[in-house]
Amino acid sequence: MHAQSEAQETPQQVYERLIAKQSLPGTLVGTVSGGLPAIALFFVFSAMGGVLAFFLVIPAFIIAYAAKFLGHPLEFAPRLIPGIAAALVNLSGALFLFSSPGAFALIPASLVIGVYFSKTTLTPLEEKAVWRYKNGFK
Repeated sequence: MHAQSEAQETPQQVYERLIAKQSLPGTLVGTVSGGLPAIALFFVFSAMGGVLAFFLVIPAFIIAYAAKFLGHPLEFAPRLIPGIAAALVNLSGALFLFSSPGAFALIPASLVIGVYFSKTTLTPLEEKAVWRYKNGFK
């Protein structure tokens, strides 16, 4: 039933509905609630001794998905919040726990992961409507 009403909406209505669903406080709460286990995970990794480089970006995924779940960020600016938080968590882990060049090299990757994976998931119709609205099609 929802798919039918979605197909009848104009691109502007779909975009406005998605923006209304987006929540900056929810994104902040999701970032913090994802950041706490992410920081704890860094302590677990440091207690393990040596870790694979991939392990150091797992906290960025946790932060991004928590922000995605609670805040539904669609636009780029709200998605910067979990990206910057992921980079700061990785920076603090690199400074205080690992102090290896590989840990510092993954800070930009954590930023990108936080921004990219925090975007709310759209249906194909929503994706098309957002694209049409942003590019001026009616």
